[in-house]
Amino acid sequence: MSRKAEGCCRLAEDDSLKIPQISYASTAPELSDDRRYDFFSRVVPPDSFQAQAMVDIVKTMGWNYVSTVASEGSYGEKGVDAFMQLSREAGGICIAQSLKIPHDHKPSDFDKIIRLLLDTRYARAVVIFASDEDIRGILNASKRADQLGHFLWIGSDSWGAKTSPINQLEDAAVGAVTILPKRATISGDTCCGHLPSEIHLPESSLPPDLQIAQDREIVAHHFFGNGFDAYFMSRTLENNRRNVWFAEYWEENFNCKLMSSSKRDDSSRKCT
Repeated sequence: MSRKAEGCCRLAEDDSLKIPQISYASTAPELSDDRRYDFFSRVVPPDSFQAQAMVDIVKTMGWNYVSTVASEGSYGEKGVDAFMQLSREAGGICIAQSLKIPHDHKPSDFDKIIRLLLDTRYARAVVIFASDEDIRGILNASKRADQLGHFLWIGSDSWGAKTSPINQLEDAAVGAVTILPKRATISGDTCCGHLPSEIHLPESSLPPDLQIAQDREIVAHHFFGNGFDAYFMSRTLENNRRNVWFAEYWEENFNCKLMSSSKRDDSSRKCT
């Protein structure tokens, strides 16, 4: 996602375009450079925030010997780089191995990574910045190697609270600690007015060992009302004509085809 966002940002920074962009999922740290991307904003923190939360978790759990695994590309590699840099600054954490999952991977590539991780058996904690597909590959390989329960996974926000990386692999993921940026559903009091500058979570909403992550604005889940949800769910093709992309979203979301100027050719079902 971040690699695509960087490309879109470079296009948008063209002097003749200057298109403002707001991203909900682009986390590459370099996108914080407002000299290069002065028309780009995002509503998620950069990966350096979650890397710091991972360092805090590792130190809180008393682990001092860990490995890292990254998907090849900007998200995985730069996320791990940030974790390693912050680990060095914090001190007391040694990196046993730093492994990379290639783009054009085969099942044997994941098996090799598990074998390499097992070469340093005392480094059971593994920090993983990887895509859904790569996380599934790693978990599957750990099952094939009969190593259920051996590894202590610390997953980035690409894992977060999603079920897709662990569907039917739950036994291989037991005990994993995953990161998700602090989030809140916008309440009716704020959806149509100004947003609060800060939202504070009660300390009781986090396990004691992980309350340290609150300072890094990384938590699991918290919800505040449903004002925005109610507004968004009330949007239809009739009352949201000002959004030029809404019709395309409607077709994609409901797997249907509008009769007028539809771009879809993979569905014969008419939108109702």
